[in-house]
Parts: sequence; structure tokens; C-alpha cells
Amino acid sequence: MVKRNRRQFLAESLGVGLALAPAQTAWVHGSPSEDVRVCLVVGDAHRQWDIARVFQELGLAYELTSADRANRIQTDRFAALWIASSSYPEPAALPEELIKKLEEFLEAGKGVFAEYVSNFPGVRAGDSPQKTGIARLFVANPLDLPDALAAGIILDEQDSLCLPLLEEPQGSKPVLAFGRVAGVERIVPKFQYKDTWTGLLWGESARGRYALATTSVSEFRRRQYAPLAHWSKFVRQLVIALLPEPQRREVLERYIPVQAYTEPRVWALPGAIIRVVVETTPNVRVELARPATVGLTDSGNGRYEAEQKVAGPGVLDFAVEVSRASQKRRLEFPLRVTDRRTAYSHALERNMLWYERSGALLKPDGTLGVSEWVSGPDTEGVRIAYGAEQQQSPERADCVFESALAFWMYGKLAGSARHRRISQNMLARIMDFQRLERGDPGYGLWNTRGRGGPAFQDDTSWATICALAAYRYTKNRMFLERGLLSARAQARAFGPDDLLRVPEYAKAPQPRSLTQQADEHPHFGGCVLSAWLYTYGITGDRTYLDLALPMLRKMVEGFSRIPRYVISRTCESARFLLPLALACAYSPDSFFKKALRDQADYLRSRTDHCGAIQEEGSNVGHSVEGGDLGLTYNADEKISDQLYCTSFAAMNYWIAYKATGERAYLQHFVRTADYLVRIQVESPDAMIDGGWMRGFDYSLWEYYGSNADQGWNAYCLETGWTNAIIDMALGLFLMDDAFFDPTQASK
Repeated sequence: MVKRNRRQFLAESLGVGLALAPAQTAWVHGSPSEDVRVCLVVGDAHRQWDIARVFQELGLAYELTSADRANRIQTDRFAALWIASSSYPEPAALPEELIKKLEEFLEAGKGVFAEYVSNFPGVRAGDSPQKTGIARLFVANPLDLPDALAAGIILDEQDSLCLPLLEEPQGSKPVLAFGRVAGVERIVPKFQYKDTWTGLLWGESARGRYALATTSVSEFRRRQYAPLAHWSKFVRQLVIALLPEPQRREVLERYIPVQAYTEPRVWALPGAIIRVVVETTPNVRVELARPATVGLTDSGNGRYEAEQKVAGPGVLDFAVEVSRASQKRRLEFPLRVTDRRTAYSHALERNMLWYERSGALLKPDGTLGVSEWVSGPDTEGVRIAYGAEQQQSPERADCVFESALAFWMYGKLAGSARHRRISQNMLARIMDFQRLERGDPGYGLWNTRGRGGPAFQDDTSWATICALAAYRYTKNRMFLERGLLSARAQARAFGPDDLLRVPEYAKAPQPRSLTQQADEHPHFGGCVLSAWLYTYGITGDRTYLDLALPMLRKMVEGFSRIPRYVISRTCESARFLLPLALACAYSPDSFFKKALRDQADYLRSRTDHCGAIQEEGSNVGHSVEGGDLGLTYNADEKISDQLYCTSFAAMNYWIAYKATGERAYLQHFVRTADYLVRIQVESPDAMIDGGWMRGFDYSLWEYYGSNADQGWNAYCLETGWTNAIIDMALGLFLMDDAFFDPTQASK
């Protein structure tokens, strides 16, 4: 067997798991309890297992061994046997010697855990693995422990494989079940769910107790299961529940749950008043060990707080000590103190590195553009740089355009000729994705899914906007000419004249679907109107202004009657800001200024004190699976959407400020951008470090959301519609640039 001491554990734990904010470091003072020892059976004893971190946190001693050495396990030395799957995603059968040892543990009144095995004694399981698909785990029957995860709490295991149970012993019960369920952190009661099956079986045998998981549980961090807050708590409680009564009672008395953080999180401005928050259990002693000059106030229910004015710039290292009797836990966590410009510049630089290190930048010089996204994790926690619904290429015109502008802005701000060259190469590359085939009625539009795809209104509009913006920044007339080709094509495709409709797809034999007039939703049609207003700003051609303003007025007047939002109400409003802001820049009509304020006021009403825009009005309805779906089911779920809402809100607030001069929009921008900087991923995984994912749960402070959208889930990192838009928002602020050409306002 291989023993692990505390020093080895801490050394091996560095870089393990998904960190979304500066990591906390925790120690359990005093040696692990020699009276409570776990035998951990694994296939590879030379790497750190996630479950070992849980043992360490609980103060349990543990020893590693392998299945082929089962006959050497001394049952009387251990309180529990934990058998981690070493073959997942391939199913395995327990060797005969290990089954005998397992039965010895149960006969001795001890606990046993096993996962993803086909021959657990007394339980009949299938031997053919099945994909769980859209189904997620949820608590079906809570563990018999204080503060156990409640029934209905959801644990997402990222489309895992499972071995369904064919027969379950009498008296056993599912603690976790799989099901196609609606909800984010917990199941929404009003939605019915069917087709559930056991995810983790709990039972008693002889004098002991056992838990059998039908999928992998022991490596929940490595496989990026979510939310980590739920998984960590559940696995910790499962370990405790398996222990014999005396040891269980001892561990419950010894273990002190605690988390600590600052408000605001991650970074603060010099001179700001920040709050240190410690969340633990009642009846413990809590001290702020560093800085020791500040005292914590007991706010009740195990929450302690202290306010402090920070100086800076620099990094403040906080240390909290929580103790009870002879037990003590110490947590250390940093807070960066810097001015806003430095914080934004740092975030922009880190995202440029994400593009290059993740593989999203398909060739170092930019000549192959960027992939549409870096995917969410698969069953092994692995991500790839590609995209959803892409045809013949991982590139998307709008995503490459937006990313190219982000690289150009960074190159200008950092004085980096290399980044400007990458930008120019990306822009030149994506010209080949414009529909320029001879005889194509949609000549000038853009392929929206690699080298194919329909003429989606929002995607083609952003290609138009970015082509013209590329001309504005680089003065390369090719981008002006291509942008004008696109604008004219959009006028035919999406204008009010139904006789000018064109095929949605290039190279498509007739009859095929035709384009439609600019949609009533700001999500789609608002982008079209923005493209026409932007074209007017660049060219001064009133054709586009006269085309856009009447349609925009109609959109404003009909907005309250929209029966179903494309993604959510908040996402629609975030998108709506842009055409309204451009209308304010180019029209003296106060109608548009009021409409802009109305949308901003609504978004402000949905903005949390941390800066997150809380999703509302999701289009999900009763769906648990589909495409282009929101991340929430109820308006009280604390989720922000970086793909469709907060990214665009930040950029559009800035543009609204520049278009109107009203400082309220600047304040909205700062609040939203500060939040985005704080939730930028910090991780040893280069696929995600420095990026932004779609869904963020700001109550748990980690990336998470409903998994109903099978195209763009909560964990994908979209290049154009998320990361580049945030980069552009930060870049515009740092350059003090309006993005649009304001000169037409005076013409």
C-alpha cells in the first residue's frame, strides 16, 4: 500500500480541478485521525485522486492499494473501503479476492463504496454502458446526516456513462437518481419528469452499509462535474455516512465546514471598502489571522463579516482561522488591488493568451482564423476547439470578425505589431467566407456555419458591422467594399420589400427557404437594424438610416407584445441597447432616447450587487433538451449568460454612453465589466484559463447553468459571441473609442 501524508497531498493537489477565482488554500491542523482510516482501491496509485482530497479535508487517514493486492488489505485497520473505478468509461467487474474483502468489511459493520462495476454482491447490474445524455443526477433520497443535500438538488455529471441496475436488493434506496429534469440548482417542482433510474444506490448488508454508484463519482473534479459546490458537499457527506457510527460521530465533531471570500470578489479598487465573509457552522471560533487588526462580526447562522478599507495597489493575502476544541482550519485567499484600467488591461491580455493556448487560434499567425468555440467538457473532462453545427470548417464569419477586432484593439493598446498582424490575417482569411458565387441571389451575404449555413440575421449583421469596423480601424478599403456588399445584400434580404427576398443558403437548388424581413426580436432583427445604422455612420448614405429608423420604431412599439423571447428577456434587452444607441447618435428623435433608457432601466433592475445580470424570461418553458435555449427556468435562479447577455450589455452600455453622453450608461458599463473581469476563468487548464464560459452561477460563484441547450451549453467558451465581445468592451473603454463613427450625427 502507498501512504499519503499531508505534505505529499498538498503538493499533489496543486493544479488539480477547475479554479474559477483565486484558489483558497486550506489546512487541517493536527495529524489525521488514526482511528478513522479509509482503504482506497485504485488502478494508479501514483497520481492524485479527487476522492483523496475529500478524505484529507475530513481529516481522515487513507492508504492506497490496487485490486490485485486485495488479499493484503487488513480489514480491522480501516473504517471503510472505497473502490474507485480505474477503467471508466469501460465497465469492469470486481475480482473475486476484492469481493471477498468487500464482504469482510460489511460483516464487520463497516462501510463500502464501489462505482461502475457489474458484479457488486447482491445487486444485479447490466454489463453494457449507456450514455446518460441530457439526464442529470439529482438527490432522490437525502443521506441521513445533518445538513445533507436536500431532495431535488441537481448534480450535473456532463453526459456520463452508466451501468443501469437490473435488480436492486429489498430495503435499498436510490440516494441519487438520473432523470431528464428541469431546473438549475434544484428541480423545479412545477415541471414533471419521467424516465428516472438509479445513479447511486444506498443499502445495508450484514452489519455494514454500502453505496454503489452506477457512474464515476470519485473523479468529479477531473471530469469537471458541476456545480462543484454540490459535488464537493455530496461526496464529503457520502464518505461520512458510510463510516460506522462511532467514527461517523467523531468525524462530524471534528470536521469544520468553512469557506471564505471577499466582497467584491477577486479584485478591488484602491481605497475601496471591502467585506471579508466567512461562512462556517455555528458555535466555532473565527478569527481573521491576516490582517489581524480587523475583527469579525458574528452575523448569525455561521456567517461572520468584517469591513476594511484597502490601500494598494498590490495583492492582499487574507488568512482566516476557524477552530473548535482542538481542531482548527486555516484558509488563505488573495485579493488583487489595482485601478480599473490595469484590471481591464490584464483581463484583455489574459484572454489573448487564452486564444493562443487553447487552440482557438487555429494557426499562430491568424491565417486560419479562429474556431467558433472551445467546447464544454466531455465524459472525461476533455474539451476541443471547434464549434456547433459547423460545416467543412471550424470557423464562423462573425466569430472570426469579432475576434480579429479584439486582436487589433489589443495590438494597438499593447503596442504589439504581432497582434495587429494576426488581426489583419484573420480579417483577410474570413473574406473567403462571403457569398460571392456567380448567380447567387444572396450575393454579398455570409456563410454562417463554416462554409455553409443559412443567412441568420444576427450572424450576417455582425459580419457587416465588423467588416465596416475593420475599415474604420485599419483604413483597408477592401473591408469597406466587402462590408458595403454585405449591407446592400442585407437590405435586399431583410428589408420591408417581400419581392426582394433571397435564398437563405448559397448554392442551393430551388425551391429552398427564402430570407425573411428583419425579425421583431432585438436578438435577430435588432442586429440587422444595427448593421444598417452602422453603415450609415460609416458612409453617410441616408438610404440605410431611412430604412432602419421606421423599423426600429415599430420594434420598440411591439416589444412588449413579443410572445416568446429568442433566449430570454434580459438577452433581448442587452441586444436592444445597440440599435437604440446608434439611433440616438444619428437621430434627434427623443423617442429612441426614452426607449434606450427603458431597456437600460430594466437591465439595471435585474442586476445583482456583484454586477451580474440575472436571467429572466427564459424561452426554455418545459423543455429539458433542445437548441438555442436559455440557462434558467425561473426568474429567481442566480445565473448570468455571457454568450447572449452580459457580454453584449457591457459593450452596448459603453456605446450608449458614447452616443448620448449620459454618465448613467458609463456606470452601467463599469458595473457589468467589473463583474466580467472578476469571473474570468483562472485555471491550470490552458483550454479555459483566461476565458469566459457561457453560464455563471453567481450564488455559488462558479460556471454553471441549465444543460437544456445542446448546441451552446453553459460550459462552452464561444470565441466571437462571448470572449471577443467582452474583449471589445474592455478595449473600447481602454482606447476611449466609441466603436461607431459619430461624425454623421452632425450631418
